[in-house]
Amino acid sequence: MKEKPAPLEILSKVPVRVFERLVKDLPAESLAEILKENPSIRKDVLGGFSLRPKNIAQTLSSPVTIARLQRRLHGDMQFFNLVLDVWCEESTAMSYLSMLDGDFVLARWKQLRDLLGPERFFLGLFALEAFEDERYAGLLEKENFWTPAPDRTMYELFLLPLSVWSRFAAENPELAEKLDQDMGREMRGLLGIDWPRYRGEQPAQASPPVPEPTKKFEKKLQKKLDDLANANEQLSAFKTENEGLRKKLKELEADFNQKLRDSAAELKGEMFVRYRGIEPVKLAADATRLTSLVERTKRALELQARSDEEYGLISEIRARLLEVDLSLDKIESVFANSLVVHKEVEKVKQALLDEKKHILSLPGIGRVVGKAHSGPEGELAGRINLIDPVPATLPNLDKLRSAVEVLSRAGLFGEASEIEEAIRHKRKQVLDGIYSRFVPRGDALKRGRPLPRTLDEFVKSGESRRYDIFVDGYNVLLRAHGENEELVRQRFTELREGFVAKVIERAARFSRLYLVFDGIENSREVRGNTEIIFTDNRQRSADAVIIEKISARKDKKILLVTADEDIIAKTRDRVFALIDPIDFYMFVFE
Repeated sequence: MKEKPAPLEILSKVPVRVFERLVKDLPAESLAEILKENPSIRKDVLGGFSLRPKNIAQTLSSPVTIARLQRRLHGDMQFFNLVLDVWCEESTAMSYLSMLDGDFVLARWKQLRDLLGPERFFLGLFALEAFEDERYAGLLEKENFWTPAPDRTMYELFLLPLSVWSRFAAENPELAEKLDQDMGREMRGLLGIDWPRYRGEQPAQASPPVPEPTKKFEKKLQKKLDDLANANEQLSAFKTENEGLRKKLKELEADFNQKLRDSAAELKGEMFVRYRGIEPVKLAADATRLTSLVERTKRALELQARSDEEYGLISEIRARLLEVDLSLDKIESVFANSLVVHKEVEKVKQALLDEKKHILSLPGIGRVVGKAHSGPEGELAGRINLIDPVPATLPNLDKLRSAVEVLSRAGLFGEASEIEEAIRHKRKQVLDGIYSRFVPRGDALKRGRPLPRTLDEFVKSGESRRYDIFVDGYNVLLRAHGENEELVRQRFTELREGFVAKVIERAARFSRLYLVFDGIENSREVRGNTEIIFTDNRQRSADAVIIEKISARKDKKILLVTADEDIIAKTRDRVFALIDPIDFYMFVFE
């Protein structure tokens, strides 16, 4: 196999005018920015000239400077690539070439070369790394790549206007002579007309013969007109057929709506048949009892509203109690750290203690703080009960449970069961809240393939150990935290690390677990059977990585955790089952 030429080897064989075109196409400001960022190249190219904005254009247009630039571009591949990158951003020729199919470029390379010019055509192909393909590399070996031969087929474009012009000149010799004087002798030679021959003579009555190429052109034009007429006839036929189909569709819709109305009326009649045998007296008694029940309900709700106004709601009492406890903590800090405690602080402390006593004496306070607490265990359990039941607290509750176990073994807690119960209760509140707010999306599950049973049952059966599972990490966090992207971004690192830790704990239930996040750089970490992948979102998203990895698999031993419609659509045929992000999140933290 023929060895591919190196980029520097290719550049060594191109004409100097390629580098001239590269320099001339770039604005002086863009070249100046490149030279500023490369001091050694700037010294070699400018040779002491200044890069100040006022005289930068004049400096870079100097023949000496241009020659140095060309010499540097010819021998320094790194500098050439820097300049070529800027040229690609500035050049419309590059934008045009990048949109074309490779086979089309190869088939029409002569026309594209003539359109863009050999130099720009070469630079565009080089930037697209086309010369790594042997088919493109062969273009440079053609003799007419840099010096194209005239394309005689272009002359046909001018035959018709030249014929018309010849007739005009024959009929209007004086005006033609005037135009000849204005436009120069070149036009006379191009048209092949002897203007003096018409001076003082009557215009020729017969039109000059139409050249043979013009006849060919007229035949082609007539053929195109015939094709257009046939196309119009076909379009008219299609329109007529389409109109008939529309009429038939309207008739079918009218017939369907009528049948639907008849079926609804029949069903309604069947439903009301069962009430025809009921005695009017019984219906009246039932109506009276229902009216009485509605009135009692209204009265009960009014009494409850008054009770709420007098005693407050659970959330309000919890907030007040938490605020009192925080204030007492601050005052205790004052007593511990201050040399002199102001009397007003002592008075405020007593007032806060009285307020806390009043709050704890309210009826039903047990629903706020749980059962009566005593000692540090009770105090901590009370604080746990006042934590807001939001998903972000789950990792902290796990850390707290681990810390309580350590402190309990160290003998700092007499009985930790009260604290453990408070943690368990708070976790249940959070998970119940998540499940009540989020219902698995039926439309996504229909387009995927749901598990044959619940996730917990699937895991307990041991069948999950036969499957690899892919988790769209950011999608799970957004769904679990109420799709509040701003909250997730603000605390993303904390939420993510807590989630990752819990996923690793549960990963042993599967053959292998892939957890993928969008990031700012590509990285990969393996912990046991868990592979944690961060993608550089500027180059490739986490969605693309998941789709790529699943598509590369030949087996279907794959579970997918996401609600992203694009991922589901592109991996549906490769995935055994789809798991809703909320189900997976609850499985991880239960």
